[in-house]
Amino acid sequence: MADVLATWTGPVGRLALAGQGDETLGRLASYGSFQTADGSWITLGVITEQHFWARVCDGLGLDDLRDLDLGARRTRADEITPRVTAAIAGRSRDELLELLGPDAPVAPALTRDEMLHHPQFVARGLVGGSTPDGYPYMGYPVRFGRHAARPPGRAPTLGEHQHQGFAPRPC
Repeated sequence: MADVLATWTGPVGRLALAGQGDETLGRLASYGSFQTADGSWITLGVITEQHFWARVCDGLGLDDLRDLDLGARRTRADEITPRVTAAIAGRSRDELLELLGPDAPVAPALTRDEMLHHPQFVARGLVGGSTPDGYPYMGYPVRFGRHAARPPGRAPTLGEHQHQGFAPRPC
């Protein structure tokens, strides 16, 4: 899944930014993107999983919120959201990832440059190359057995391939 999502980002251009916005899933303080103390972003993905919510609360020092179920978290969102946001905003991205670790659905929101150098994407051969205008891109995530995917290029002009279609077959 990460490979496919990485390719949706497109080429790295001058205006390319990752992690913009802090929208939550409806009124749910445990789901969305949150800015950290160092100006980076993390994503948090707790919806109905009570054990994940308890782990996040333990890690963020929000012990009084750990036993709230989904309904209570939605009802009290106006109170909970600022507390979760502030707890995250008080720590760096790497500190939060270490603190919450593999026991919570938390992930860094990588910049495009970080994606191009991320060990998983490099090891899987997903870092593709450069567009004709020099911007690096993530490669095609589907692996073909006999040939590589074609690198991205410009879109054809109207009618450019008009007469390059299938030739009629003899009967």
